[in-house]
Amino acid sequence: MGAPATLEREVIFNAGRDLLSDDLFTREDALRKIDELTEDLERLRLELEGSRRFAMLVGSDGTELQVPVPVYEIILWVVQRMAEGKAFTLAPIDKELTTQEAADLLNVSRPFLIKLLDQNQMPYRRTGTHRRVKLTDVLTYREQQFARTGEIIREMGREEKDWDLEDLQGLEAGAG
Repeated sequence: MGAPATLEREVIFNAGRDLLSDDLFTREDALRKIDELTEDLERLRLELEGSRRFAMLVGSDGTELQVPVPVYEIILWVVQRMAEGKAFTLAPIDKELTTQEAADLLNVSRPFLIKLLDQNQMPYRRTGTHRRVKLTDVLTYREQQFARTGEIIREMGREEKDWDLEDLQGLEAGAG
């Protein structure tokens, strides 16, 4: 027997390569289907504005599935990101990462991450000789680094303004 009719709406993505697989249909067909799904989900969201408890998802075969609104909003977010061609990862919040996975997420080398762990910059646990890092801890560290970088950039901007004022004051003093 052939593949189920619901396969028409199946979209396969791989963050490491092309967002949409060419195995099922062309990229343009997939993007068009994603746009249709996004519109359907947006219409459903608008219908639910008054009733914020459940959303009804309807499959291509007419099968209905009632889901909590927060689940629907996650599905909408995923479909929108796919339509925009953006890569993303869905992972359970309690997921533990290898040091290589954590380093990749932070966009640093594995040896650099190991140094951070050894300096107690981020909590981890050992499984035998291997280290494991909680996804939440890696994301917290990343947000702290973003905030720190932002503060450094703001401070540099303030210093640049101070230098410009000093230059102007020096010019005024030399002209007087």
